[in-house]
Amino acid sequence: MPHRRLLFVALLLLLPLGLSLEPVSAEDAEMKHVDEFFSGKITKLHRGVVTLHYDFSDEKQMEDWYENLPFPIRGAEDQGIARDHEKLEVKGSTGASHVALFKGDLKVTCRVKLDATEDVGGMITPHTDSHDFATFTIVEKYFHRWDNKRGGQHTVMKYGDQFKKMGFGDTFVGFRYVARRPPEADVISGRTFDLAYGLKRGKLWMEIEGQKLSGKDMGVKLKVVRAGFYTIKGRMRVDDLTIEGKLDPAWLKDVGVVLTLANPIEGD
Repeated sequence: MPHRRLLFVALLLLLPLGLSLEPVSAEDAEMKHVDEFFSGKITKLHRGVVTLHYDFSDEKQMEDWYENLPFPIRGAEDQGIARDHEKLEVKGSTGASHVALFKGDLKVTCRVKLDATEDVGGMITPHTDSHDFATFTIVEKYFHRWDNKRGGQHTVMKYGDQFKKMGFGDTFVGFRYVARRPPEADVISGRTFDLAYGLKRGKLWMEIEGQKLSGKDMGVKLKVVRAGFYTIKGRMRVDDLTIEGKLDPAWLKDVGVVLTLANPIEGD
């Protein structure tokens, strides 16, 4: 018995030095905490749901974003994504996607300053290169024209090869209208709007300045996705951006991230 007590005391003395009773593999030692991986600020982590916030006050936050557009379209001059006046700028005919993959429900909220009055908004893209994605557009006209319609409504749309029409070439992306509503107020260039969009329990939804749209996630269901924004021959700047959802476990493993925090969240 005295020997056991001596061993226990010795172990207690070792613990303050940073030694652990549990073996740590080389693989575990190389894993990053989730707040060490993202350049955005984690404001909440509860039951696997992470809330990320971006104010773009630091250029480093752009590391969590990359240029991406899920449908083919002729590019515009001087287009791209950048940090402009502490905002995420999307300009031309292109898009910006977040690096993380989320599984299941996803919620995005932000403030958008528009330098265009149509064909700008949010998007949810799959983890594959498939055409199964969704857009949440402020005054959609571009794809309405493909469908010989006037457009001009706030529109949630779902895309997929199964929606293609006969006689169109490979560059045509098939789509369906999930929800459409005329703007309740004029969309004016230079104004800033509250925009939210996402996926919840199999429904795609969008809210702009309190005006709500929602409908069924048609076709191939969106299960593992990225959040993003896009413009067609336009410009928008995004600020006060929050992304909320469960990070995909397979993606976490691939990038070497564990769903734990290196530092406590402020206010907790």
